[in-house]
Amino acid sequence: MVLLLAACRNEQPPQELQAEKPLNPEEVVRQFQGYYDNNKFEEAKALSTPRHQAILAGMAELIASEPQDSTLLHTEFLQLSCREVSDTAYCLCLLKDEFEEYETEFVLIKMGGKWLIDAPDEEPIEEEWMEELPDSLLEQ
Repeated sequence: MVLLLAACRNEQPPQELQAEKPLNPEEVVRQFQGYYDNNKFEEAKALSTPRHQAILAGMAELIASEPQDSTLLHTEFLQLSCREVSDTAYCLCLLKDEFEEYETEFVLIKMGGKWLIDAPDEEPIEEEWMEELPDSLLEQ
């Protein structure tokens, strides 16, 4: 009888000792955006590559000087679609916040078995806008 009871016991380790299942790219993007909207930059850093962590540190400094309730956002995901290519995921989103509806892309890199938000590449500066500037501004 004792052997039967021992065999029927649930042998799973306590919840805190169980390995967490890694988040998929969609889950990372949603969690990250939630942290970002609520100025929880330390939590957002845990979902970011070192390159993106530096951007978040700058954002935290900038936001610290503003009244907190003026910097909180509520972003709604209208669409979210991720495509994985090897250790990179590209997530296209249609988002809506208090001000507008817009499209954006998150790029995630798989590091140490976890998907992490990477810093966006800087867009090349288009020189056409300079041609539209008045000559007086260009001479300064």
